[in-house]
Parts: sequence; structure tokens; C-alpha cells
Amino acid sequence: MKIDYYEQLLLDIAHELTGFLINHRIQRQDAEDIIQDVFIRLIQADIMLPPEKLRPWLYRVALSRFYDLYRRQKKYRDILLAQYAQYSEIAPSMTKNELLQQALDKLDDY
Repeated sequence: MKIDYYEQLLLDIAHELTGFLINHRIQRQDAEDIIQDVFIRLIQADIMLPPEKLRPWLYRVALSRFYDLYRRQKKYRDILLAQYAQYSEIAPSMTKNELLQQALDKLDDY
């Protein structure tokens, strides 16, 4: 197998994965960071996967990285909301926004 072919395959899959992540409502910058992390893991693993196993491995690692990022952002958001509610003097006026809060509560975390 030629190295040029393998590199081109990696580039094609990287573009494909970036589009896949963006289609799943991930910001472009976050998607590019995930792809970069995936390729760092590939380099650190020091393996040369055959072409038929490369795409599934990259997708699996990218999705795992996405879930990790999502969980971290959700935890960070929850911490910020807890701190805001604890120290906010505006909390009593938040009852005016109950309809907005109800609508936001109906949304799933994804």
C-alpha cells in the first residue's frame, strides 16, 4: 500500500468526519478539535490500520471524544448555573421568565 494513498484516505475521512460532526450540531471549531484529537490518538497508538478498518476506528474514537466533550460542557454549564443561582440577586425576578424557562426545560440536552 502506498503512503500517498493512505494519507489521502486519512484526509478524505477527516473531511467526512468533520462534516458528520457538524451535521450533528457541533460547532465547526469543536469538530476540528475533535478531529485533531482523533489523529493525535492515531499517531500515539503507533498503528497502521488497514484501509477497511481505518474508517470505523476513526469514527469510534471521534464519537467517544464528542461524548466526552459534551459531558464536560454539560457539567461546566451546570456548575455555572448553580453558582449563578447561588450568588445572583436577580433570582426573584426570574419568575417573570417562567415561560422561557419552561420551554428550555422541554429541550433535551443534546
